[in-house]
Amino acid sequence: MNALRIALIVLALAIFGWSGVVSAEEGTVSFWNDKVGYGFITQDRGVQVFAHYSEMQGDELQSITEGQRVAFTVVYGNFGAIAENIRILCNDDCLQKQIICEMHRDGEEMRKLLIELEPIAQELRDILKQVHKSFVKKNTIIKPKGAK
Repeated sequence: MNALRIALIVLALAIFGWSGVVSAEEGTVSFWNDKVGYGFITQDRGVQVFAHYSEMQGDELQSITEGQRVAFTVVYGNFGAIAENIRILCNDDCLQKQIICEMHRDGEEMRKLLIELEPIAQELRDILKQVHKSFVKKNTIIKPKGAK
């Protein structure tokens, strides 16, 4: 029975074309031409898919390069496999940039905190100076019990 189903599906696809058959994939940009706005993505299973800049999501077009990992939807049309809804996946470079941004953000937060704490630190320094002066003026030396 399963063989009959498969045969009917293959027959229907042969008659009506592969148009509309969709699959979600990941792959690597194997070729990209910024001037003309298209290229090819090699799926993880080795099949090349045509990619056009109009299918890039958000600002991703500006940062796409050969060798970059992408996720996309494959639509099989009359002219073959076409990538749609292309999204750049984060590779090692991307992760390093994210870490640097987070460190920068943390550094900025630390800098703001230090600026907020500076008046308190100055007030504590002033108090310690006054305490020190009062001990020096009185010539008071604190000795542990039993010390000569």
